Amino acid sequence: GINAEYGLMSKLSELSPHSVALSGTTFHALPDIALFSEPGTEHRLREIGFGYRAKYLVAAMNAVRERGGVPWLEGLREVKLDEARQELAALAGVGPKVAACVCLMSLDKHQAVPIDTHIHQVAIKWYNRPNKSLTPALHKSLELFFQSKHGSFAGWAQAYLFYSNSNKEKKDAIPKIKKAPKAVVERRTEIDEKVIDNRRLRSSKRLKR
Repeated sequence: GINAEYGLMSKLSELSPHSVALSGTTFHALPDIALFSEPGTEHRLREIGFGYRAKYLVAAMNAVRERGGVPWLEGLREVKLDEARQELAALAGVGPKVAACVCLMSLDKHQAVPIDTHIHQVAIKWYNRPNKSLTPALHKSLELFFQSKHGSFAGWAQAYLFYSNSNKEKKDAIPKIKKAPKAVVERRTEIDEKVIDNRRLRSSKRLKR
């Protein structure tokens, strides 16, 4: 979930020597790409919670460095969405969803729509899309569908849909409060009526004065 991902990013940033203190709190920058080529980095990533993802993260970052590092990544802003996504998907451990996330959130490609099982279910429940297996072809079809619905900012519309659906699932999971017994409800109603009658009586006396 989002909280777990935020926790991992916080732990990853603590590996960076770059930090700033503000109001008694220390904030770390994300580590330089050179960190991932250092011996023992994969082991350190496993220790802080990345698990099996550690080797993919190290491999992906080293591949980015070999392609030219940050300038190469920033250069993907200048190419079309499909080309940028294809370049990113060539990196170890990067699938269609992660590539779309990077395009949307880091490369100014607001029409990129990250598709996963949650958004697939949104499309089925809210847009009456067919319930099929989430294949690469369906992934592309769903992105085109959301783009036709939400235009050049379809990616951010997807983010709202994802949040709304997740929030609804949490609300549905909250157990319903049991209703009070009928006798208790009747007694409360009787008390409320007496209070109202007393207030009306006092108000009437004040008006007569």
